[in-house]
Amino acid sequence: MRDRDRWWWWLLSSGLALCVVGVVALYVGLQITATNNPSFTGFTSDDSWQLMGLVMLIFLGIGVTFVVMAVQARGRHRRRLAALQGEASAMPLAQIRVEPALAPDVAEQPLRPLWRTGAVTRFGYGPLLGIYAVLALLSVGLTFVTLVVPLLQTVSKLRHRCVVWCSVGCGRGITP
Repeated sequence: MRDRDRWWWWLLSSGLALCVVGVVALYVGLQITATNNPSFTGFTSDDSWQLMGLVMLIFLGIGVTFVVMAVQARGRHRRRLAALQGEASAMPLAQIRVEPALAPDVAEQPLRPLWRTGAVTRFGYGPLLGIYAVLALLSVGLTFVTLVVPLLQTVSKLRHRCVVWCSVGCGRGITP
């Protein structure tokens, strides 16, 4: 198992950076609106105040979330290091309860998994994956159409010009 928690300091530094960006963005926005700068008249309505507050809350929310995740990851990482160094109380031992009466008898028949596909998997996830596939194909199709239609229109215009140009004698002064 990889120890992804060893990168806790990346989470902490990016979370603090996002918090700082949120506060700085609010400060810059307030400086722009507080001054009567004639060249910048965009932040004069109430919507701009709401937008600045929303941007600040988004950055602060994501930053605080990253900081909390970093603190938790640091604790897990320190516990894992302590366990690897031999401290017995760092992580609790796993408690596996084995009941021999429930174990299958492999002498009589081959061992088979004790799970089967449930109704939720067959009737829930299957159609949802089908709908997702159809939506993905529609998305690709719409993207293809938006890319190809302007190209086809351009080709059609060029073809129309060529037909008009050829109908007047292909530019040689010959009239049909």
